Amino acid sequence: MEEKLEQVIIQDTESIQRELEDKMVMAAEHIRNNSAAIKLTKVTDLLEEPIGINEEELNDIVNQLMDNENNADLETVSGSSEKYLFSTCSISKSYAVIMTRIEDNNLMALIAGTVRDESKIYPRPTTILTFMEPPFNLTKEELIGAIAQMRSHSDFKDIQKINVSNGAIYLSSSKYLEKSYAQSLAEDIEVPPSE
Repeated sequence: MEEKLEQVIIQDTESIQRELEDKMVMAAEHIRNNSAAIKLTKVTDLLEEPIGINEEELNDIVNQLMDNENNADLETVSGSSEKYLFSTCSISKSYAVIMTRIEDNNLMALIAGTVRDESKIYPRPTTILTFMEPPFNLTKEELIGAIAQMRSHSDFKDIQKINVSNGAIYLSSSKYLEKSYAQSLAEDIEVPPSE
């Protein structure tokens, strides 16, 4: 009798483990498919069918998913209120960060984060036209409104507006670029020296 009970427990454990592995495979496939369509996957999306992970298992499954060597291409990125998953086979980390900022729907943080990244990484100022193109797709009114609001908000004091001689407008971060240097770079981009 005790042997049968032990065998049932082993079978149940194996069944639960197979079900968990199946859910992880489905989750990884779902994340990769979304990424191929240039979409992030909210961690909470894994609660929904067809994957149907329950809330108690969610963090454990996500951790196992990320630790699995077959999923080396899967990464996470956190927004202000959501955590997202994506595949680096289709989306770069920097693009995922931009997409997360767009999902957060905080235009000032979106603009400032992008400007800071470009000022730090490249280093270069950012034309405001960038934010009217994909993936941002802001309207002129949204962009002008957000920039105006940023000027009076202490979190964005480092974002400086640069007016170029041809009328173009750029933004840069004083944390990473001196205004005079950013001005010079913007001028070189917009009004190349004549030969």
